[in-house]
Amino acid sequence: PRLQPWFTEEPLEEEKKKLDELDEQAKSGKIADGTEATSKPSHKQEVSKMLEKAKKVSMKVCLKAELKETAGALLEIAKEGGLNLPSEGGIKSVGRVVVANSRVKCASEIMQLL
Repeated sequence: PRLQPWFTEEPLEEEKKKLDELDEQAKSGKIADGTEATSKPSHKQEVSKMLEKAKKVSMKVCLKAELKETAGALLEIAKEGGLNLPSEGGIKSVGRVVVANSRVKCASEIMQLL
């Protein structure tokens, strides 16, 4: 038990019942206004989806245009997956990671670095 309670006045019986109902709704996944809580996919699910999409990207880095295309594709996948990458200069940032790890043959390994 707490030494000092977080409230200054004890809640009334009606307020206690209402708080208990809200607690039960929160546990069952329902929000107070009666709508169902939407379940977001977990972080691991998002990462696995991004890695699956990245496996489909061709790793061409010989020419500047190919490098830009590869970096752009990886940037799109990363943004769809919820990674916070810059909108301006994002292709350059991803391109630097691709060039620095150009010996890696799989785009999903580079996606893990992002």
